[in-house]
Amino acid sequence: MSGQVTQPKLIKDWTKEHVRKWVTEDLNIVEKYAQILFKEEVTGMVLQELTEEDLREMGLPRGPALLIKRMYNKLISSPESHNQDSRELNDKKLSTKEQQTKT
Repeated sequence: MSGQVTQPKLIKDWTKEHVRKWVTEDLNIVEKYAQILFKEEVTGMVLQELTEEDLREMGLPRGPALLIKRMYNKLISSPESHNQDSRELNDKKLSTKEQQTKT
């Protein structure tokens, strides 16, 4: 990868290049597995929907697949996390429920 890639604050805004960078640099998973995700066009939006089984079906061994899912879950649930994805989703659910109770 050429140049410096800055991760957007929200995971949903990650491109496939951002996902590849996170997998190789932050998780220390070998490039060949990151390349599989890149070829499958796994963006941040896609990453949040993937299961371990999905990752295995793409050709990742169990170890990297587990690591990706667990670290993704930690990333979205950590209070000091630099992203707001899970909080935004919860806020949307709450506002929908509030609207339903008002009607």
